[in-house]
Amino acid sequence: MIAVGPSGASENKPFDRLAELALDLMGADIAIVSLDMSSFWPDRGAITSAAFRDDGDDMVAAVRSEVRALAHASHAAERGFELYVEIPLRSELEERIGKLVVLGRQGRDVGDGEIRLLKKLGHVVVDVIESRVSIDGGSARHVTPAT
Repeated sequence: MIAVGPSGASENKPFDRLAELALDLMGADIAIVSLDMSSFWPDRGAITSAAFRDDGDDMVAAVRSEVRALAHASHAAERGFELYVEIPLRSELEERIGKLVVLGRQGRDVGDGEIRLLKKLGHVVVDVIESRVSIDGGSARHVTPAT
């Protein structure tokens, strides 16, 4: 079973669902979409969406309130996660605007095919941001996942 959170806001639902897809794709314990929206809307800060594998594991349950911190490799390692995969999201000008992160309790090799699919999910995150910028009349800065 997968639990989605912590955003809860309907405007963040696409990011929640993308985190859920990344979780399923990787068979991981936690997937996080972390974005800094201030580049596009100065009055908005960070958006953090996550999906959790809800199998009754105490370790995963204990870190649910630490999602934003877990998006950083050092904190994830401190909390015992051996698998850390990060797909950076960058603007056309190489400005970092966020990341897609997948965490697992068990370390493993990550295949090229999995990385390609995660990058495609990153493109979908970017598409959602760009469509919001277009609708809101904000900056039309082009954003893409880093290659």
